[in-house]
Amino acid sequence: INHSCSPNAVRVFGRIPNGSSCHPSGSEMCDQIQGKEVMLVHANKAIAKGTEITWSYIPPSNPLNERREALSKYGFTCNCMRCVQEEKALTTSPLTTIGDYLPGNEGSMRDMIQTIEQNLSCNEIRVSYAQLYLEYFNTALAQSDIDKINDILKLATRLHFSFVACNNACTEHLSILHMCYDLAGVL
Repeated sequence: INHSCSPNAVRVFGRIPNGSSCHPSGSEMCDQIQGKEVMLVHANKAIAKGTEITWSYIPPSNPLNERREALSKYGFTCNCMRCVQEEKALTTSPLTTIGDYLPGNEGSMRDMIQTIEQNLSCNEIRVSYAQLYLEYFNTALAQSDIDKINDILKLATRLHFSFVACNNACTEHLSILHMCYDLAGVL
């Protein structure tokens, strides 16, 4: 199964318990996989007949340059629709890499996020900079400033819906969703 930074499927590893029912029941394959590690592939969006099934070989929430660097070990440069859109957006914006902010510096992170929101307000870019958003949320929330909570909730909600639009089910996405619920409870 080939790679895409905006995949239409995910893979999950697990063990089929002995004695569990599977379909078709009694088949030789069912008997062979019980008690063993298996990989399941399932769609994370509708896939039209004849469409290639893809999954991401790397964390899809990394910035474009990091994804491409990680994929270089597989011997290719990803040119999926998401990568092409991000490359186009980044070459025409004041933002070039995630390294342009000062980690732990709330003002620097906030400025970078404002640049993203004002100039690159697209789902793929938000997802690519998820680590920046999360670090900003953690730094800002550590100050216990109730006035910032509403703004952080708005940004976190945008980031959550960007993950939904990109079909990226990952740990960061779940963390953001839980944070949205927690922040909404504070307001």
